[in-house]
Amino acid sequence: FCLISGNIYQLIISRTFIGSAIGIVSFAGPLYLSEISTKEKRGGIVSCYQIALTFGILFSYLVNYFCANLETSWRAMLFCGAVPALILFFGMIKQKDTPRWYVLKNRIDEAKATLQKLNSNCDIELEIENIKNTISQNEKIKLNKKLIMPFVIGIGIMFVQIATGINAIIYYAPTIFKNLGFASNQDALFITIFIGLINFLMTFVALAFVDKLGRKPLLFVGLFGMLLSLLVLSSVFVLDFSFEKLYTFGVGNLKNAVVASKSVEENAENPETNTATENPADTNTNVEAQPVTNESTPNETQVTENTANTTAE
Repeated sequence: FCLISGNIYQLIISRTFIGSAIGIVSFAGPLYLSEISTKEKRGGIVSCYQIALTFGILFSYLVNYFCANLETSWRAMLFCGAVPALILFFGMIKQKDTPRWYVLKNRIDEAKATLQKLNSNCDIELEIENIKNTISQNEKIKLNKKLIMPFVIGIGIMFVQIATGINAIIYYAPTIFKNLGFASNQDALFITIFIGLINFLMTFVALAFVDKLGRKPLLFVGLFGMLLSLLVLSSVFVLDFSFEKLYTFGVGNLKNAVVASKSVEENAENPETNTATENPADTNTNVEAQPVTNESTPNETQVTENTANTTAE
């Protein structure tokens, strides 16, 4: 619908639908992956979801950059975004639901068939019993004082991630860079590729150190990095800073310093030239004296001609 939108209202309605769909998939995707994976592989499979997410952001930046010069650039960008959505849609058609959901709905045979398909080497009956025990334990859980702090921390982490405004920065990165001094949309879109690339690569760094360093140290490092980045970004806009101003200030002052240094060296090497330069009055006097001499020449010639005429008479 975004691709064929004829006016702003159709585009807004379509984008609202896309936002709702993304919210649903963002919740259901990791949940589905965690429930179809075994205990040993669950962490790695859920991590693959995060890798795919960051790669999708990088992919969107690449698409924006290469489609920027097309006549219908924004329609081409939206069409490219529909391609992975179609792949996911058709890929999920033949996929069955999770064993946990089948057990929750008391559809035990379908749960066994799904487990057999996912992992033929596992003990099917034991897995079914484990799922039943987990469901029964979750039903007995009640909110008490021991669960309040973990509950607040879990909600707080998710809130902080969104409240930092990372989504706004990712969505409006080209506009932000253009306001910072990049001349064209093409240049601004090119720089945003590095944001997506860093975001993608840092996912692998987190996966490599999450078990070695632990969850809390990485969380503290990430929060500190977010704080520092937001302070720098806000300071840039408060001070009305731009890369163009940075270039002008830095390179301009450097050029002036180099020119001044060369002038000092030349004056030290050529004191006679320096003296002549410092006394321009003498040169001006000599230059101005020449017209006076030139003016006296025609007067003398006129006197000579008058004398000759008198003699002839």
